[in-house]
Amino acid sequence: MSVFLFIIGIITVVIGVISGIFSGSFLGFLLVFAASIVSSTIFFALSIVLEGQREIFAKLQSLEDIRRRYRKQITCTRCEKEYDNDCSSCPHCAFKP
Repeated sequence: MSVFLFIIGIITVVIGVISGIFSGSFLGFLLVFAASIVSSTIFFALSIVLEGQREIFAKLQSLEDIRRRYRKQITCTRCEKEYDNDCSSCPHCAFKP
């Protein structure tokens, strides 16, 4: 998705330059080119934000995998099912040890 937004930003700049050339006046060229630069900047910024979010999600996923690996299980004395040490009561029968 971030690559798609980056490509859209580049296409926006190219279309802005072409439209500015065909506008017929220098002021028209500057206005269309400035608008395309602003639009493409938004697309580039969104691309960077999405890439950062993807990296954050990958790090959180790896931390969750590590947490699962080292998580301790408790066996409930009432229903004898296992649950995480983080829980204050058994999620199966609601017994509080």
